Amino acid sequence: MAHHRMGRHRAEMAQAAIRSDRGGGTMTVNGGSYTSNGTGSPAVYSTADITVSDATLTANGSEAVCIEGLNSLKLTNCDLTGNMQDLSQNDCTWNVILYQSMSGDSEVGNSTFSMTGGSLTAKTAVCSIRQIRKVPFICQALT
Repeated sequence: MAHHRMGRHRAEMAQAAIRSDRGGGTMTVNGGSYTSNGTGSPAVYSTADITVSDATLTANGSEAVCIEGLNSLKLTNCDLTGNMQDLSQNDCTWNVILYQSMSGDSEVGNSTFSMTGGSLTAKTAVCSIRQIRKVPFICQALT
């Protein structure tokens, strides 16, 4: 069941405000305001190493961040807000998810999420950070 949900979830990630897709790489974003709207549309979807500084990131109707496989997201002085809907297909809601799908979109390995300064707001999340498929990850939040 979890794999089915992740497959469906993954297909909807194309609506992310900041996103990478297949193949890794590096992305740097400085400043700005980024908003996504709708179910399965996080503010940031990462299959790369992404760094965002001094930005406002908002997901209306979705988790704020999704990081897949051996990839990372580093936020510095960002205001991050998610508002994931409580749908019957999910066993809970979350604001940041780190997972490994079997789609081949990312290399298998540890996901890393770090946040320094700014704010992390979950409007409806029951669990703030979620790990799927028992993939090890490192999560560090500093204020």
